[in-house]
Amino acid sequence: MEEYFEEGEEYAEVYFDEEENQLGLVGKEEKTEDSYKITRSSSGGTVAPSSFLKAEQLIPEITTQYSPETTRHGSVELVVIDLDEPVGIHDSRDSDEDGKEEDVEE
Repeated sequence: MEEYFEEGEEYAEVYFDEEENQLGLVGKEEKTEDSYKITRSSSGGTVAPSSFLKAEQLIPEITTQYSPETTRHGSVELVVIDLDEPVGIHDSRDSDEDGKEEDVEE
């Protein structure tokens, strides 16, 4: 999380670029109408914009992992997730003989 969001940034605003099929996140110190809580942990953290993803019809059928990148757009630093570039999927339908979920890399 430290790589993408500064220590005082407790929220992230989420944007969707339909043409590029990319999500953009901008760290914010204070809550805004369009922001979501950043939850930090010792192993990293999460931003869970479920209502935004539902509204944009971006909920995948299976759990999909992406590798974020940072870029500048004018004076704003964005965390960008390219939805056309998954780094892995995690699907309970891909279970081994013991019923354990396997990670499937693309």
